[in-house]
Amino acid sequence: MSFTSKIYTLAGGGSGIDFADDYVAVYGKPSGHMAPINSYFDYGDDKLYICGHDSTDGFFMELSNQGEILQQKTESNIYAYTSIHVDSSNDIYLVGNTQSVSDFKAVKYNSSMVHQWSKTYSVQSGRRLAPAYLFSIFNQSDYLGVAGYSYDASNTAYAAMTGVIKKSDGSIGNNTTFAAVSVNNTNQFVNAGAFTNSNGDAIIAGTTTRITNGGAFISKLWWNDTDKRFYSQYSSKGLEGSSNSVYPISMAKDSSTFYLFGYHQETGYKVGAVDAYLVKYNTSGHTNSISSTYEKGFGVSGFYFYAYASDTDGSYVYAVGSNGNTNYLIAINASNGTLAWQNKITGLGNFQVGLHYDANAAKLILVGTTGSSPNGKTVVMRIPKNGSGTGTYGSITYASTNEVSNYGVALTNTLEENYSGESSVNHSSSSFSNSTSNFSGSIESYD
Repeated sequence: MSFTSKIYTLAGGGSGIDFADDYVAVYGKPSGHMAPINSYFDYGDDKLYICGHDSTDGFFMELSNQGEILQQKTESNIYAYTSIHVDSSNDIYLVGNTQSVSDFKAVKYNSSMVHQWSKTYSVQSGRRLAPAYLFSIFNQSDYLGVAGYSYDASNTAYAAMTGVIKKSDGSIGNNTTFAAVSVNNTNQFVNAGAFTNSNGDAIIAGTTTRITNGGAFISKLWWNDTDKRFYSQYSSKGLEGSSNSVYPISMAKDSSTFYLFGYHQETGYKVGAVDAYLVKYNTSGHTNSISSTYEKGFGVSGFYFYAYASDTDGSYVYAVGSNGNTNYLIAINASNGTLAWQNKITGLGNFQVGLHYDANAAKLILVGTTGSSPNGKTVVMRIPKNGSGTGTYGSITYASTNEVSNYGVALTNTLEENYSGESSVNHSSSSFSNSTSNFSGSIESYD
């Protein structure tokens, strides 16, 4: 593998550079911090979108499939963008946090990154909303789902929040509420993922404080096509351990099947300091069924294996376990949860932001960060999905390994009744002040 380094800057700046398929790219500012939070891969146009926090503002950028910065924006009225979504019209949607504790913002840009609308979503005094994920709604081209949490100061409780935003103007459809989901009024947060299945039902997963040796919940919400919103009329499933807590981190989905990754310290199972777990669920049918198919553990001796990001191609489930600048990329047989191959990434980057399967080129795209404030940067790695492409990529070493152990783990799935509430939401047009960012990128290495 040969090493080449290229520098390019703003949109179109990489024109004429002889890129190749496999590479590591690093993006940052001349000075200051760049912290990626979420990423989205657009299969239709073969582009990668990344959003996050730029020292004091929210940022997002569009990359070609070979790492070139095509477009980029900074939004001064957003503290941090937490999620980005691109629809079939190539319109770009983002949600993010403001400095206020009671509201969040959503923003729409067209494919040329021309601002279309900005909205602020707020709740009554003593409550607040925080977004975590944007997701498409099956067979609903005019709406997007948003999930996160709501907070009620009167009983000091957090509830998992799921709402609907209209694409055309940012309104919230034929209602004025978002669904708030908790169990017996205990705390729940959507922080592992959200999507809809082929029946239009929303599947949300995150952390709960209800279970003593738990930490994970999965809820299935019913889509009402008349009201254009979700209702939490289905049951919620809890996931708990026998001796220690188990917490969720990420989800990968495939049609009516999804894969929940998290971490555990179950006595008698774990081989590292903290191990990853994987549970495969089936959510088919417009019913309250959420059934698990298998439960697997993955660990490395002496390692904290946090499966921050995952995706699937239907045959394999891919996950990256990160701890500092050491990462393990694993491919798992989707049918039975056994390891197909495993590689190790060391030297630069914690790939905790995103992992995407690129069906167009049979590649995996990893998104992470090189460090924390004040000089953190964003790193992207593009490699073959079959585990090949090992070698040295600048300061990164990508090599095969056999250090990851794979085993069955017994976790308890409990089917519980949801506590369903409503958060009355106000939405209004909000000010915005965007500008072209000054991020630049360097191709660390490619073959």
